[in-house]
Amino acid sequence: HIAQLLAEARELRKYDSTLEAANVKYNEVLELDANMLIASQGIKDARREISDYKNTLDSIQHVTLYDL
Repeated sequence: HIAQLLAEARELRKYDSTLEAANVKYNEVLELDANMLIASQGIKDARREISDYKNTLDSIQHVTLYDL
């Protein structure tokens, strides 16, 4: 069951829109095995990716496009 949850989390991390769902899967793994370092690191990495994604979105909102 843990291997399946980890595989699902890895798949969800491929897309910015599903990073939060990946965190949920990693947390489910930690509920089953609190010492699972892969899940702990996955949460840290996904949180960083979420932060990076939000920063990118914020930057894009401040871009002005000009019609040349």
